[in-house]
Amino acid sequence: MTEKKKKNRPFLLITVWCLLSVVISYFCVSIPDLLKFGGFNAGALEYVGLRFVTFRYACPVFILLFFALLFLFRTPAVPSFLLPLAALVFGVANYNMVFYRGTPFLPSDLEQVSDAAIAVKEGFHVVFPDGMLQVLMAIIGLSLISLPFAIRKPESRRAFWTVLFALLALISLVFCYLYFSYILMDESILNKWGRRSSVNIGDIYYMNGFFPEFFAQIGILMPKAPNGYSAKEMARIGETIRGYDGFGESVDIIVFQIESWQFVDNYDIRLDEDVFENYHRLAEEGVTGLMVSPKYGGGTANIEYEVLTGFSSDDASTTTTPFNNGLYTGFPGIVNYVAEAGYHTIALHAYTSDLYNRPNAYRMLGFQDLYFSDSFEDPEMCGPWISDPACARKMIELYEESLSDGSPILIHGLSMQNHLPMQDDRFSNGELVTLTSDSLTVPDQFVMRRFCTALKWTDQALKILTDYFRTVDRKVILLAYGDHQTSIYESEELGDVLHHTDFYDNYSSKKDFLKLHTTPYIVWANFETENAGTTFGLCAPNELLVDALTAYGVNRPAYWTYFASGVDSYRGVTSNYLITNEDTVVFSKTADQQKDYDIRMLIQYDTVFGERYLLPDLYGQHDSDG
Repeated sequence: MTEKKKKNRPFLLITVWCLLSVVISYFCVSIPDLLKFGGFNAGALEYVGLRFVTFRYACPVFILLFFALLFLFRTPAVPSFLLPLAALVFGVANYNMVFYRGTPFLPSDLEQVSDAAIAVKEGFHVVFPDGMLQVLMAIIGLSLISLPFAIRKPESRRAFWTVLFALLALISLVFCYLYFSYILMDESILNKWGRRSSVNIGDIYYMNGFFPEFFAQIGILMPKAPNGYSAKEMARIGETIRGYDGFGESVDIIVFQIESWQFVDNYDIRLDEDVFENYHRLAEEGVTGLMVSPKYGGGTANIEYEVLTGFSSDDASTTTTPFNNGLYTGFPGIVNYVAEAGYHTIALHAYTSDLYNRPNAYRMLGFQDLYFSDSFEDPEMCGPWISDPACARKMIELYEESLSDGSPILIHGLSMQNHLPMQDDRFSNGELVTLTSDSLTVPDQFVMRRFCTALKWTDQALKILTDYFRTVDRKVILLAYGDHQTSIYESEELGDVLHHTDFYDNYSSKKDFLKLHTTPYIVWANFETENAGTTFGLCAPNELLVDALTAYGVNRPAYWTYFASGVDSYRGVTSNYLITNEDTVVFSKTADQQKDYDIRMLIQYDTVFGERYLLPDLYGQHDSDG
């Protein structure tokens, strides 16, 4: 090699590295979306090309990582292989999240990687998308192409270090400026770069691509204080909350959160019997209606959090995985409130304690005694899950054990029976309900028969609870509700029954939102009230127990009374919808609704992430004598 070529080689290498960094970064950003569309086909490539504007603002992250690995290993082959491989893992994780949970992979889901590993160990299968092999071959090809451009000779190191440090310094400054000033999370700037928004997180990811939206959602983990947040403003809000006391009776409170308890109106089936027979009968004695879940197909712990605290789990002021990083000892909510007022508080979950950080989360929420699946002795099973009737009987057992000390009791039970998949060993043929359908195939009808039989068992669990509490010589209020709707399938390979119909052909995430996001609820008491046969109408999960305890005059935190009675412009709200006073769901707010919503977000931010100015005001004064 001539002296001139030797002199030029470092700069040629740097040029190649820069080109590779751009190619690799855009390839990494594209991988999850290529997997979603089945690999390197025309549709996938068109999608990636049309989203060049939004994709490019996610590229600096991968460029920074590319040069960091290049600096560490002195060969571009390492980042050319490792970075796309990491993006491939994210892509497969996102594919499985959408398949199992109906929502894309969010930044906060990184804190639940151990949960995912446990779920796989317990029998859930990882779904590998079409096109994965194509992407893997492209990764190997790029890394092989990058091999000749390593630093091989000592004389090139000086130029390498000089230029590399300059590039790293520049990229680091840009990176820090973008991320730590929240520019990537600033809607006005993102919109100028082509980012589009929607009421549905899945739609947002689709419109903007996986990694651009994933990085934008990092703001959830680093929430900024809402506009107007200050000690003075929180003092004013605290004074308002103190005007809404929560004085009431100290009756026993039973909460039964039921996995995937839903009506099946979306499916073209006609049942030969009412699998909600007891629910409909009990409706004449209590309050029934539809809970509007922000989740579809998953997110059980988020709904638990909402019901027990009165806060939303999916807005700009609260983390999306509150059990993992949104709680602390003494966290405000009904459990800590009644525990301080002398209640015996019990949590029962009919599954392993390993998921969603539940043991720690339950303690922080105020539960004194915790019970999980290992506390059941030879329970009745429904396939791999403890049955809902067995869960109801266990709640009764724990209730009776707690009667001896004479304290009022709060029990929160969570079932697992209706969790998917609906394997064919769930029930014997004699147990299955019968149905007919004009459009479903025979295999799909068989899956629906199993799911509807499970719904019948849930209805029997409701009867077991209410029949028992009728005999108890203490005042008891029971809230039972479904956490979310779910895809109904027998196995991943056979797919979801709803996708085999024409349901999604004209589905609109706004217009048809309620079709996939409503579940039944019932509030029932073993004492006479004026609430018999009434409804709260559509109800957000964070309002369910709030409204129930308020309507039945049960002792509750002052801020719950404020949430139930102190807002005139709407009836219920969470991140992507608002329930109006006319019992309809809307996805935008009037000026008055926005004002009330902003106050709620100030309360929530202060309590979860802020300075906690409001903690002395949230409970008001206990009326422990009932």
